[in-house]
Formats: sequence, structure tokens, C-alpha cells
Amino acid sequence: AAQEGGMLALALVTVQGLWGSFGSSGPPGSGISSTVPWQTPFPAPATSADFAAMLAQAAARNESLLRYVYPMAAEIVPDVRVHWGYQHGCEVRYDCWCYHVRGDMSSSVNPDGWKECARLQTVADQCPRDENNCGCFSGPQCIFSDMRPTKTLTAIASARLAGVDHIIEEGRFGGLSAYMYALHGFRVTSVEFLPLDGPTKALHLLAPDIRMVDGDGSVIVPALVANMTDAEARRTMVIFDGEKRTGALPTHAKVHDRIGLAIFDDTNSKVDGPQFLRHLEREGHVFVNTWHPAFKRFIFREKDALSQISALVGTQPQRPVRWQGGIANLKKAHFTIVKGGGWK
Repeated sequence: AAQEGGMLALALVTVQGLWGSFGSSGPPGSGISSTVPWQTPFPAPATSADFAAMLAQAAARNESLLRYVYPMAAEIVPDVRVHWGYQHGCEVRYDCWCYHVRGDMSSSVNPDGWKECARLQTVADQCPRDENNCGCFSGPQCIFSDMRPTKTLTAIASARLAGVDHIIEEGRFGGLSAYMYALHGFRVTSVEFLPLDGPTKALHLLAPDIRMVDGDGSVIVPALVANMTDAEARRTMVIFDGEKRTGALPTHAKVHDRIGLAIFDDTNSKVDGPQFLRHLEREGHVFVNTWHPAFKRFIFREKDALSQISALVGTQPQRPVRWQGGIANLKKAHFTIVKGGGWK
């Protein structure tokens, strides 16, 4: 365990309960060890340009992580413990609610889903009952993610730079991102307002050490950080993937000064992405976007990993399909990493 106080001392963080029959060294061929050496944080970048250069250099040197997020075509197997994937244990359905629901996204599995829902970051008592022709993943132990490989790479690499050992994920959705963070040695707290049954059950089975908290992230996240020591807070990264962009700023303002890092998902959105980025610049934040030119070489390596999703195209019915979540548009998805006040 990491020592309290001062800079993060060299430590060994042991991941427990993740490997099942694979034992303590991770699944064969994964290149991942269940014992991850934790280092003293690097000095915090002074400017956004410094942050981009620093992160790109660190990511390029992390060979085991690169092998995980960018598998070659010949290495791809249906096992997210071995390399990056977008789903595990899921069934593709086209009768899905076109908004976030509690339980299961399929309307045949969850016919009352419209009664408790959320759309455009707004929780509603009920949503349109006839909007149930979208594509989605479903299943009793279905776990999935719409985080592209380069997002996974930069999230983990930046966390390691900042000495982070705890990730709070606000917005669990399919659960697979939380699992990948735990797989790579982080302690994970995953928050969700409308939890899906499949990801909840899958995470209990695959990664029982992940702490799942259900409720309003705008209340839960500040409370979690408020209960931390300064040493714990500066080793924490908060990922905002429930509240989005400008909608997440009030919550971020309550924790920014103490945490190591924050990530805001989907910040290249035309809805309020430009407004969000102007806010970061106006407030003098040090931040980096995954569409920065420094990360083009990593995005170029995504081709084989993303080829796993091409099978979805062949299963679609003969009509335009709107997918719940961002799985159909991973190549367009980006996020922004913001240095926290706790990273000195």
C-alpha cells in the first residue's frame, strides 16, 4: 500500500480478485502483472504544452500498456483481460431504449425502462415510450465500453504520471472502463445514477474489489473527496462521464484543488465543447485534449483494435440504427485531461 503523507513513495499495489483461474500474474499473453510498481509522481507540468509532450512521451514508453490497448490483428482474442475490447458476455439487440435507463437497455427485457430514464444529462420520471428501436448491448453479465483505445491509454498513462492510485469514475454505464482501470492496478470507485444490471453483475464477478456507488454523482463525488486525507485526494483522479463538460464544472470546482487529475469525456462535442474549453483557458487550467497532434501516432495504431467492432455492422437490420452510447462512433470520440491542484 502507498504510504500516507508527502510525495507518493515507491510502493507495490496488488490487484486482487481479478484473475480467477489465471493466478497472480494475469492472463497468458496479457503482458500485465497483478503487482504494479507505483512511483513517486513526476513534477506537475507548468503549461498545457508541457502536459501534452510529457504525456505522449510517457505513453510511448509504457510497452505493456501499449500491447494491451493496441493488439495486432493476429493477437486478438475474445477476452478483455488479454487486450482492449469493447464488450464481454453481451448480446446485440435492436429493440433498445434510445436513452439511459435502469436495469437493461433492451425494451423486451426491460419493458418498463421508459419509466425511469435520463436523456441529455437530465434525469426524468419517464421518457417517450415509443423510442425503443435503438441498438445496444444486453445480457445478464454483459459488460461493455465506448472508450476508444487511445482514451484508455492516456487515462492510465496520465494517472501514473501524477502518482494516482485511485480512480473515481462518475458514470459507470457499461462497466468495462472501470474494469480496465482495476485490471491495470488502480483502486476504482464507480458511480452511476441509473445502473445497468448486466455490468453490475459482471463487475461483482470479474472485479469484486471495485466499489460501486449508486446515486447522484454531483453529490457523491464531492462527498468522497471531502472524506479523504490530503495525501489520498492528491492520488485520486475523477473521470466525469455522467455529468458532461460544462454540466460537470460545478462538481469539478468542489474537488479540483485537492485531487491529482480530472478527465472530462466527449469534450469535442459541438453542443458545449467550445464553451467548456474556453472556460478551462479562462481559468488558467493546465489541460490536454486527446485530439492534440502529439497523440496522432497512437490513434494511428487503433485500426486493428477497432476492427473488433466491425462485426456489429454485419448484424444490423436493413434500416439505419442509432446506437445507445458511443460505440458506433469511437473514432470521433475524445476527452480532456485536466491537472488538479493536488498534483504539485
